[in-house]
Amino acid sequence: VPIPEVELYIHLLVLVHLVDEKQWENAEKCAEALISRLDFHDKRSLDPIAAKAFFYLCLIYERTNKLSDLRAYLNGRLRTATLRRQSDSQAVLIVCLLRTYLLG
Repeated sequence: VPIPEVELYIHLLVLVHLVDEKQWENAEKCAEALISRLDFHDKRSLDPIAAKAFFYLCLIYERTNKLSDLRAYLNGRLRTATLRRQSDSQAVLIVCLLRTYLLG
């Protein structure tokens, strides 16, 4: 059984590949699955990967013109990241929320 950091890093690489190939539908499913796996493991060492997952989820929703649909979800995730003191995720989520307000 691989350690969570390795498993989720490989999952992140698959997500980046799907985004590079502009396969938005598959990338959205992959990002959501990655975030659920991150929630399942809930380790502080996974915060940098979680931050990147949130960034790519936001990018996918932006490119598919659904960014405003993500606002409530991002607010909830920011609250959770703040309570858990996950600074990388907090920074990315704040920027993503600003983008939803400016572009959505």
